[in-house]
Amino acid sequence: MLTRAELMHALATEKDPRKVTRIHGICRIVIEKESYREVARIMYKSYNTIRAWHERYLREGLKGLSDRPRPGRPPKITNRKLTEFMEEGDTLSRFPKLLAEKVKEKTGIAYSEGAVRRKLRDGGYSPKVPEPVHARRESVENVAKWQKWLKHWLQKAENGNSSRF
Repeated sequence: MLTRAELMHALATEKDPRKVTRIHGICRIVIEKESYREVARIMYKSYNTIRAWHERYLREGLKGLSDRPRPGRPPKITNRKLTEFMEEGDTLSRFPKLLAEKVKEKTGIAYSEGAVRRKLRDGGYSPKVPEPVHARRESVENVAKWQKWLKHWLQKAENGNSSRF
């Protein structure tokens, strides 16, 4: 079993929200000496869930509070591999539809645009569309000069030194 300081450190540094919830429950049982029923009531979980978390913690430590592998077919391509495709260089691969085409071209695995979006979101990416740049857009220097001139002109107008306004 871990000490109070180690449990509090684990609670503060853990990234997985499900595991944080479980560590919080364990802290209430181990540190605060609350019963399973009290913790279940406070955390809106069942008595058996809290008891199972505590038994797993006693058996396996903090590692026992991680999610267990779930049943089902494993993914054809991992989020990691998909992000590798995305980071290969060209900016067009940041668009889900084009990324799906790139994956099909390189691996032969067909993914829909929605599936690619979900995988990107699960991997921590959000597709962002670059802001279009207008052909006649002013340079940063010209915009800064204009803003400076406008600020100066408005100050003069406020002081009554301008013939226009």
